[in-house]
Amino acid sequence: MERVWQYCKIYSIWQEYISDNPIETYNAPHEIVRGLPDTLYSDTVRYSIYWYDGTVPPSLFGGSGFNASTAQTFGPTVHYAQLTDSTLYIRILEFSEYTDGSGTTQSTYTELRGISSQSPNVIVDLRNNGGGNIDICTLSIDLFVPASTPYIGAMYRRNPNEVGDTGWEYDTLSTAWTASKDGGLFEGKSLVVLTDCYTASAAEIFAAGLRDGVPGTLIYGNTTFGKGIGQYVFGLASGGAIKITGFRFERASGPPEFRQYNKKGIAPDIPMQTVVRRSGLFWVDSLILTAGEALESGFKNIYDRAALSEIVRQNGAVSATCPAKRAIKFLRPEDLPVY
Repeated sequence: MERVWQYCKIYSIWQEYISDNPIETYNAPHEIVRGLPDTLYSDTVRYSIYWYDGTVPPSLFGGSGFNASTAQTFGPTVHYAQLTDSTLYIRILEFSEYTDGSGTTQSTYTELRGISSQSPNVIVDLRNNGGGNIDICTLSIDLFVPASTPYIGAMYRRNPNEVGDTGWEYDTLSTAWTASKDGGLFEGKSLVVLTDCYTASAAEIFAAGLRDGVPGTLIYGNTTFGKGIGQYVFGLASGGAIKITGFRFERASGPPEFRQYNKKGIAPDIPMQTVVRRSGLFWVDSLILTAGEALESGFKNIYDRAALSEIVRQNGAVSATCPAKRAIKFLRPEDLPVY
């Protein structure tokens, strides 16, 4: 119990709700997190994130939240295609690291950095991207956003590994994260970002970062999932675990009601549903066509139909519609629906 109390008191952004006297106040670990927002204690390492109606979002949160450095995928996380001489399409499946067939560590960032294109226009597709590793995400943002430009706001507890183990009495910081490198590969490009209701977590940071950090960028599609928080996950000697929200994110600028997107999502500038259809020998994605036309007049008449058709085939699971579900919560194993 004392270990759970220490973790909550040190790492949670909601630590002010926790008593300073655990032995006198609590009888069991789960009592510490009861009423503490976005926090989960489990006797066994089994928990997830669910829609409020109890159904499971498809393929979301394959990593473990903010510190998902141990999450692994087993293949490329970026697909791209040159649709016209002037317009490049990039789809990011998630933000993560993986080991390729030669044993070399690759990541979303190294894949993006390896793209060779002189196109002035870029479509960035984040549909069905459930997030992943924040470090990989922020490195990738540096490829698009000019140095020193604020792109997301963050509130978090200072890491005790950085400030020393002084107990729980250190600051909660509210700060703007800024791009750190000049001359990124995609700086100066005209951008359109595609999102849907399964764009979540790190992918929402990336979408907001490009939208607010690169002048003229617009978001097309659906409102994002609305996971504007990040978690630490700690295993316990008992075999259980605790998952603690230690970060809260918001847009870098605008009025408070605009900046806050947790449990609300990031609304697109141009709301549109995706329509995928067959046109003769080729598949067509309406959202990509609309984005291309916004970047390049006459795009629909000159784009590479075979390349776009292959993109649609690869995307496969991109949802045509989004359910009217936004808010998320943590559920204990005993709370999970039985099917």
